[in-house]
Amino acid sequence: MEMNKHKVDPDTQNPRKRMKKGERIIDKLHDDILIAIVSCMSLKDAVRTSVLSSRWRYLWMFSGKLEFDDRDTSTGKIMKRVNFKAWVNRVLKLHRGPQVDSLVIRFSTNLYYQARTSGIDSWIYFAMQKKVKSFELNLSVEKGIFPCFPYRFPNIKKLLSRSDQVKSFGFRSLRSLRLAYVDIEDEVVHYFLASCPCIEQLCIRASNKATKNLEIGRERTIASPDLHQLYSLKRLELTVLSMNCRSLLFFTSLIKSSPNLQEFRIKRGSTQLFPVVSSVMTAEFQHKNLKVIELSGYVGITSEDEFILHLIKVAPSLDVVFIDTQTDHHAKENYDRFGTSPDWQDCQLRLYAMYRAEGLARTCISQIKFVIT
Repeated sequence: MEMNKHKVDPDTQNPRKRMKKGERIIDKLHDDILIAIVSCMSLKDAVRTSVLSSRWRYLWMFSGKLEFDDRDTSTGKIMKRVNFKAWVNRVLKLHRGPQVDSLVIRFSTNLYYQARTSGIDSWIYFAMQKKVKSFELNLSVEKGIFPCFPYRFPNIKKLLSRSDQVKSFGFRSLRSLRLAYVDIEDEVVHYFLASCPCIEQLCIRASNKATKNLEIGRERTIASPDLHQLYSLKRLELTVLSMNCRSLLFFTSLIKSSPNLQEFRIKRGSTQLFPVVSSVMTAEFQHKNLKVIELSGYVGITSEDEFILHLIKVAPSLDVVFIDTQTDHHAKENYDRFGTSPDWQDCQLRLYAMYRAEGLARTCISQIKFVIT
């Protein structure tokens, strides 16, 4: 009986022909699909695709995602500032796409570094021109110390002037804005909130000004926030520096202004002041969408419990409460006063905080899950 032999395609056996066959298949894809593929790559890998063929040579210039980081994640080495800026400026200048979905620029500075405002301004204006949806500008400093000469975000006058040039406010498509170690005026934050109807996430960390809205830190005094309704905001992060005795109820007005908020996270430090707000002064409201709250730096004082209980009261859809007792707010003089080692004192204070958090959890309705760490 004669068996039919499987016929071998010679093209599949020749590596060079297999490669050409693969090239023919991918070459049939539409440019938009190829650009989408390139946009999923890191920026350096996307640029490398330009050597594949003449068709791929310029595709990376239409990438919808541009992410610049001066630190090499594999080696930990930091690029020289001059080289990093030249790299960013060259890529932004060569970009040909009508818009950019995501622009991330992470640039390490030191305590006394004085940034050239015009250069970084041009990155922000590029984001406006390309109608960016997600924008992150992180000018972080080692050990989290605020720089002596921070970069100042363009004021409203500059933004409006640039908006006139691009015929519209360039951030109207913005969904996420993250700024770190950037000096931004409070009225600019208000302007973003009022002018960006699609914004879902706004995180401003370590701003030297009294930024009263979402990320609050490093300021001496803060007035009560006056906010419009933030209908699209779904996730809110606060970093607050406060005296331990002060109530956190001051921040409930932010939750009230965000009817579609689903996640609320607050991390607290110590020694700085924000206004005192009592439970009597706190506005009564119901929040139907809030599902997750997280309090980091919990030390087990009454004001923290009061704040959590208030949110549980106003948010009937709340599912889970995260309480993190890890904190570095204990001053060295407290250790000296008790004559104990910092590690031992931290351990005792954290055990007390966990004991208080567990007691708080027992007093709340069983449907809400407490995660205490």
